[in-house]
Amino acid sequence: SLREWTEPVNNFVYADVHGEFGYRYRGRIPLRTMANAWSPVPGWTGEHEWDGQIPFEQLPRARNPEAGFVVTCNNAPTGADYPYYINTFFAADFRARRITTRLQDLSEGATVPDMAAIHADRVSLPARVFIDRLKELRSSDPQVAQACEILLQWNAKMDRRSAGAAIYGTARSYLYEDVIKAQLGPMSEEALGAPSGIGRGAATHANQLYAEAVAAMAEDDVSCLDPDQNWPNLIERAIASAVSEL
Repeated sequence: SLREWTEPVNNFVYADVHGEFGYRYRGRIPLRTMANAWSPVPGWTGEHEWDGQIPFEQLPRARNPEAGFVVTCNNAPTGADYPYYINTFFAADFRARRITTRLQDLSEGATVPDMAAIHADRVSLPARVFIDRLKELRSSDPQVAQACEILLQWNAKMDRRSAGAAIYGTARSYLYEDVIKAQLGPMSEEALGAPSGIGRGAATHANQLYAEAVAAMAEDDVSCLDPDQNWPNLIERAIASAVSEL
C-alpha cells in the first residue's frame, strides 16, 4: 500500500490484527552523487543529474524485529553500511534512545498505561550529561554554587515546577550559544539568529552541531571547543548567565 507513496519522505510504523508489526521509510528518494549531499553543485553541467530513485525494496525497513518493537523519532534510520545517500540532517537520537530504554524495561509486555507513561516521559538525556560534567565544577560564586547543588540533586526530568529544569533549560541556551560560536566562528551570528532566540528553533544544522557537542561533552572531548575552553568553564559561565536571567 505504500509502494506508490509520493508525499515527502516519512516514517511509518504499523501493526495488524495478526500480530505482524514493523517500520518502513517511505517516499521517493533520488539517487544523487555524494557531492550533492554536502553543498550546492552545478546544475548545468550534467555531472550531478539524478540517476533514478532508491528502489522501494531497498529503503530502510524492519518487519517483526527480534527486539519485539520498533522506535522512530526522526533519527537516522540507517547505519554507515547503508549503500545509498539519504540525507545528512536527522534529529538527534536522544528521544529514540530514551524510548528504547523504557521499552526494554517492560519485561512483562506493554500495557496502555505503560505506553502512556513513555509518551509522557520527560527525562532529558542531554541534561544527564550536563549534570555528570557539573560534578567537576567548583565555583566561587555563591549563586552558581547554589544552582549547582540544585542541579546535582535533580532527576533530569523536565517538569514544569522543577527548579532544576528551569536552571538547566536556561543554562542550556547559553551553553548552546558558546558551542555554536566555537564551531562556526564568524558565521555563528547567522546560526543564532533564529526567531525564538538563543538556540531554540534554530536551523537544523545548528541543532545537529549541538547534539554532537553533547556527545563530545559526555566523553569530555573538547575538540569542538575553542583551544582555551573546557566543559566545566563553559558550564559555569552558562549557569551564571542562567541564574542572572532567572
